[in-house]
Amino acid sequence: MKIMLYGSPVAILETGLRDRLGPAACFVTADYSDPPKILAEQLDGCEAMVTVRYNDAVPVTDTIRLIQVPGLGYDEIDFEFLPPFAALCNVGEHAPAVAEYTIGALLARATNLIKQDTAFRAGNWTGSSRMGAAPHGELIGSRVGIVGYGAIGRALATRLRPFGTDIAICNRSQPTDLDADIAYHPLSRLADMASECNILIVTVALTSDTTGMIDETVLAALPQGAVLVNVARGPVVSEDALYRTLSNGHLGGAILDVWWSYPTDVTDTEARSSRYDFTQFSGVIVTPHISGWSSGTLSRRLDVIARNIMRTTTGEPFENLIRKAS
Repeated sequence: MKIMLYGSPVAILETGLRDRLGPAACFVTADYSDPPKILAEQLDGCEAMVTVRYNDAVPVTDTIRLIQVPGLGYDEIDFEFLPPFAALCNVGEHAPAVAEYTIGALLARATNLIKQDTAFRAGNWTGSSRMGAAPHGELIGSRVGIVGYGAIGRALATRLRPFGTDIAICNRSQPTDLDADIAYHPLSRLADMASECNILIVTVALTSDTTGMIDETVLAALPQGAVLVNVARGPVVSEDALYRTLSNGHLGGAILDVWWSYPTDVTDTEARSSRYDFTQFSGVIVTPHISGWSSGTLSRRLDVIARNIMRTTTGEPFENLIRKAS
């Protein structure tokens, strides 16, 4: 079985897939910048491709049976150029990691952990009660709204409950398995839910309907000093509205792990994630889209990807099927 790993973002998967698929699997690699002739030679005879990106730069092939995206998002897959006999699949498995990141960041923010660590390393004790410091915050008693109740939303609700938080969700439809102590709001009442929450966590998928859904109205509805957490996609939150709401002091802060733009090269230190400098606000925690990328996520994803690759030969249904082969 010949498998192509296409693009540098999937290079890390080779060792894990070799371990799972055994010696019968033959791996070839190619980069987005490879000339068409080289790419065609590598692609010849491949039955599966693991990639984040697929477009007209990929030579036409009639042997590929599976295009496997190694994560949840497939916005770089151009459906127009997919081989007709290839299925397209994605993979999630990152909900536990995103939930743990979110709770960890909320705890770090409530306890002012990052700044206290930095200060204490410099010999500064002013954060201590022994030096008359004001007390830090807690999660207990927080009113948390979760926008989107898929795997990540569910993982968050399960993990937040032991902290003594009140939980509400906003979702397109009311889940049939929703616990009685979790309040449900339809998307049309997002601002109403926001008005009752001092923490708003965005986990909804990015679509044409959800782009910019966290807008000025929703942010203004949040109580004074509330915190916004975005672990979904940057454009779900209005970039302009968030900056204005932080600038005018209405929000107490934000936890941002996803952005409106991304660099194409990790060495490009001048690339901007936003048109605004969100790091200027003391209540903001920023990270470079790391929430879902844990060792557990990688292991679980490799399991799913390996099973799907094997199913190109067994004929079993693919997992996480996005588009059927024709």
